[in-house]
Amino acid sequence: MASSVSVMVVPRERFSAQPRTLQRVAATVPAGVEVVVVDAGSPPAIAAWTRAFCAARGWTLIRSDAPLMPNAARNLALERLGGELIVTIDNDATPDDGWIEALVECAEATGAAMVGPLTLIGRRADGVIHMAGGACRVENRCGARFLFESHHLITRTLADAKGELARARTEHIDLHAALVRRDFVAGGFDEGYLVTGEHIDLCLRAGERGAAVFHEPRAVVTYGGNAPMTWRDLRLFALRWNDDWTMRSLLHLQRRWALAADDPYLVAHAAWCARNRREGSLWWREALARGFARRGRDIDADDVDVMLQRRALDAWHAATTTSTTPPPHVATARARAAAPSLAPAQRTPRRAGARAR
Repeated sequence: MASSVSVMVVPRERFSAQPRTLQRVAATVPAGVEVVVVDAGSPPAIAAWTRAFCAARGWTLIRSDAPLMPNAARNLALERLGGELIVTIDNDATPDDGWIEALVECAEATGAAMVGPLTLIGRRADGVIHMAGGACRVENRCGARFLFESHHLITRTLADAKGELARARTEHIDLHAALVRRDFVAGGFDEGYLVTGEHIDLCLRAGERGAAVFHEPRAVVTYGGNAPMTWRDLRLFALRWNDDWTMRSLLHLQRRWALAADDPYLVAHAAWCARNRREGSLWWREALARGFARRGRDIDADDVDVMLQRRALDAWHAATTTSTTPPPHVATARARAAAPSLAPAQRTPRRAGARAR
């Protein structure tokens, strides 16, 4: 590879998949490529395993006792990485062999500011496509601005879509894994997106600047989707998808791109985030509700959902207020979390579709 390349591994919504992701990154990263791992709030056993694993490979480990949202973690890693081309991957995604080489070759051949892999969801063996590029743009309709986004080939299988997979310029990639040029994110990743919207914002920024975005299907990364979570994942999962931060993130997207207050994407995606959290945590919420019932307490799974969100937020605030001079990423996240949220009228209907974002 002619260009200098660096890799960052950042937290997303759970800890239990982190060892598997790091093992796959170690097995696929080309020699000489620097790797920075951000381990934020993981339980002691995973934290100790991660520390030893990174030390044995000479990787840089950034440890935060408090959970970090993805863009805050990316900014911490970006400060430590020296590469011209930055590859980011979530700690619950697993790459196929050759993924980095394919992303880099595409960036070098096309001059793309960003390159997205073929993203699968669920079990790798099933070959179900989550994203193979797509649409992401703001459209002017009836005097207002509305977001239009789609995932190309979503829910199709590799076998079914084989003839439609080719490198192509696109408007839309996600950040389960992606390559971005350092100069494209020179100002950092926008930490106003606490929960969602970060990939949308980057893609819209590329369109605004006329920067090329490519989909490269020779790079394949699988995201676990509805994979079962452990008890120790539950608090991070509730924090990542809590209703309050979802609304703040969508409001940030709305303001940044001057979208209509009733933009159907904002309304539908708010509902999707809530449904994603409820479905992902259902087994544990029902188990906790049964435990409360045995103790004579009338608390159902929906009540548990509210409790989990509140406790996750309380724990996060406690963990990030132990210092009177918090690091910049914590101070920024606190400020974002204190901003006004979307009006209740924008918090309703459902959205169909795949689980991962």
